[in-house]
Amino acid sequence: MQIVRYSQPKHYDLMLKLWKKRGWQPCPADSLPRYGLVAEEDDGKFIAYMGIYIDEGSIGLIGWALTDPDDNLIQKDKVLRVLYDNLKDKAKEHGCRMLFSFTDIESWGNRLETYGMIPTEKNIICYVARI
Repeated sequence: MQIVRYSQPKHYDLMLKLWKKRGWQPCPADSLPRYGLVAEEDDGKFIAYMGIYIDEGSIGLIGWALTDPDDNLIQKDKVLRVLYDNLKDKAKEHGCRMLFSFTDIESWGNRLETYGMIPTEKNIICYVARI
C-alpha cells in the first residue's frame, strides 16, 4: 500500500462513481479540501480517500472519507486509520489544536470515536450552498 496526494485528474472520476454507488451526493471537484490523501495498492488501484480543510493555527476539518463499499472491511479499517493519522499530523504541522468532523453514518462515527474523537452533537443536519 502507498499513500499519495489526491490528484483530480487521476482520482476524481473514480470517486464520482463510488459516491454514486453509495448513493451519496458527490463533492464538486473544486470544493474538495486542498489537502487530500489517497491510499492505493502498490499497482495504483484506489483503496480510499480522505481530506482535510485546514484553518491555519486553529482547526482541521476531516471530511469526504470514501472507500469502495465492495472492498474488504478489515483492509478499509486499517487504511482509513492510516489516512486519518496522516491528516492529523498535517493539522498539527499547521498549528491546529482541534480536529472536527461530521457524519450521519454510524460506522464512520464509530471509527472516528476509535481514533479518539468525541461526539459533540447528535442528529444534526448539514447544509451547503454554492456561492
